[in-house]
Amino acid sequence: MKRLLVSISLLLLWTCLILAGPRVKIRNGRLEGSIMRSRKGRDIFAFRGIPYARPPVGELRFEPPQPAASWKGIRSAQDDGNICPQQEYMHIAARMIGSEDCLYLNVFTPELPGVSKKNIYPVLVWIHGGGWFVGSGSSKLYGPQYLLDYEIILVTLNYRLGPLGLLSTGDDVIPGNFAFKDQVLALHWVQENIAAFGGDPGRVTIAGDSAGGTSVHYLMLSRLARGLFHQAIAESGSAVNNWAYNPPNLSRNKTHRLAKELGCPVTTSQKIRDCLSKINASVINGQTAGWPVINGFPFLKFRPVLESNKSGAFLIDTAEELMKHGEFSDVPWLLGVNAQEGSIFTIGLYLSPDQRELKRFNDNFFDLAPILLQLDPACPKDDLKTICQKLRHYYLKNKIIDESNRRSFIDMMSDGQIKLASAMAAKLYQKIAKSSVYFYHFEYAGNVSFSPSDPKRPHGASHGDEVLYLFPHDEGLPEFVRSERDFEMVDVMTTLWTNFVISGKPYLENAPESFVEWAPVQSDAIETFMIESPTSSRMSQYFFKNMTNIWSSLPCRAGFLYAKSGLRPQYDHKLSNALYLLLIALTFMYYMIN
Repeated sequence: MKRLLVSISLLLLWTCLILAGPRVKIRNGRLEGSIMRSRKGRDIFAFRGIPYARPPVGELRFEPPQPAASWKGIRSAQDDGNICPQQEYMHIAARMIGSEDCLYLNVFTPELPGVSKKNIYPVLVWIHGGGWFVGSGSSKLYGPQYLLDYEIILVTLNYRLGPLGLLSTGDDVIPGNFAFKDQVLALHWVQENIAAFGGDPGRVTIAGDSAGGTSVHYLMLSRLARGLFHQAIAESGSAVNNWAYNPPNLSRNKTHRLAKELGCPVTTSQKIRDCLSKINASVINGQTAGWPVINGFPFLKFRPVLESNKSGAFLIDTAEELMKHGEFSDVPWLLGVNAQEGSIFTIGLYLSPDQRELKRFNDNFFDLAPILLQLDPACPKDDLKTICQKLRHYYLKNKIIDESNRRSFIDMMSDGQIKLASAMAAKLYQKIAKSSVYFYHFEYAGNVSFSPSDPKRPHGASHGDEVLYLFPHDEGLPEFVRSERDFEMVDVMTTLWTNFVISGKPYLENAPESFVEWAPVQSDAIETFMIESPTSSRMSQYFFKNMTNIWSSLPCRAGFLYAKSGLRPQYDHKLSNALYLLLIALTFMYYMIN
C-alpha cells in the first residue's frame, strides 16, 4: 500500500511537471511561460506579460518609468499584459480601451539555457507603430510564428501612448517623451535579463514600423539609449519626417487646450500637472479623441518634443541637427519604404460610389492638400499655395484628382509623408556614420494589405504592408488570408531581416539569379534594394533623384522636419475637421462591408 501511494505521488508530480510551462528566473523573480509553435513547426518558448516598469499611475503619471518591483513565487507569463490606454482602433464610436498598468513586454526564444543549451541568440526588439496613439506589442499582432523559424530571440513591448506618453508643458514640470523613455527602460531590461532566455545582450537589434520605425531612429539619436542596442531597422518612418516632431510651443498649446477642456487651471504648469494627474486616463484620452485636427495633421495629436538639456532628457535637439553633429549611436542601420505608402492615407477619398467626396477635395485642394501632406502649419499661406501648385503640376499635370491619376496622387502622398524623409535620413547617415546603412524599396503587392484594393483600383504595397510578411498579425482589420506566393515572400523577408539581426548584413541564402545582392548605400545616389517579388530584386541608383529635386525646391522645408519653433497654424480647421471625420468614417465603413 505504501509503495502504491509513493508511486501515485511520483506520477502526480511527474504529471504536474509535464503540464507546467517552461520556467526562467530573472532579476525580479521567477516566470512560467508557455510553448507556442512556429509556422514551420518549431517549438517556441513564450513568456508574455512581463512587467518591465512599475505601473505609471498616481504620482508616476507624467514621470519617467521606474523599474518593475520584484515578486515572490512563480509569476504566470502565459498571456499578454494590458495594452496602454487608447481609442479602439478603427472604432467609429471612439470607445476607450486599455489600462495605465500597461508597461509589459513579451519574450519569445527558440531555446532556454540549461535545457539543451547550444547557442546564445541575437535579439530583435520590436517597437510597434500606430502614430504613438494606438497599438501594442501584443502577440496577436506581433507574434513569433514567422521570425522564430530562425536563430533569434524576439522581444515585443508596450509603451505609453497619446497624451499619457507624449504630453508636455514645454518645461521641466511635464517634459514629455515618456513613450520613448519607456522604450529606453525596456532596453535596459533586455540588457539585464535577456541572458536568462538564452539571449546575447551584446547583440541587440531594435526595429519598428511607421511610428515604431521613427522611434527606432529617435533611440539612435538619444543619449539615454547609448550602448543599449547594436543595430537598427526603421521601416517607413524616420525622425526627420515632418510629422515626427512638435515644436515646444505647439506642444504646450495642446496641453493647455486639454487642461482647459477638462476644467483644469492653466496659470502654471504645476497646476496643470496636479489637475491632470487626478483625472481618469480614459477621460483624458476620450477628450483628445474629439480633436480631429491638431496643428495640421489629424492623427498625430501628440508627438516628440525637445526637452531641457538636463540629465534624463530624451531629446535635446532636432533629429537633423543631432545627425549633422554626430550625436547618434553609430550602428549598422537598415531602413526603407514601401512603394505606395500613400494609399492608406488616401483610400477614404475614393470610397464614395459617386466620387462626391473626391470632388469636394478637388474643390478645396489648396486648403486640404497641406493637411493630408502634413505640411508645416506655420508656413505662410502664400507659400503653402506655392507648394501645392508645384506638386500638382509635377505629380498630377495640373489635372483634377480622379481614378485616371489615382496612382500619381498616391505617389505624391507617399513621397511627401514617408519616402523623402527616409531617403534623406539614409543619405545623411551614409555621409557621417562609420557603420553601413542599407536602404530598401518594398514593391510586392500580395494578397494582404492594410489598404486593400480591388483590381480596378490597384495601389501596390501600402504603408505597413511589409510588416505582414514579418508577423502573422492575427488580430485587426481586415482579416488577412495569405496566398502561397505570399508565404514565399514571408520566407524572403524573414530571411533578409533575421540575417541582418544575426550578421549585420541582409542577404538571402540560395537566392535565385534574379535576386541580386543587397549593397549598402555608398553615395548620394542612395543605392536602393528594390524588393519586387519572392524571386526578383534589383539594385537601383538615383531612384529618388526626381523626387528629392522637386521637394528640395519647395519653400518651408516641405516634406521635412518642422523648425524648432512653430508659429500659429494657418490651416482652416473647419475644413480640416471635416476631412478627418470623413476619412475615418468612410474607411471604417469600407472595412465593415468588405
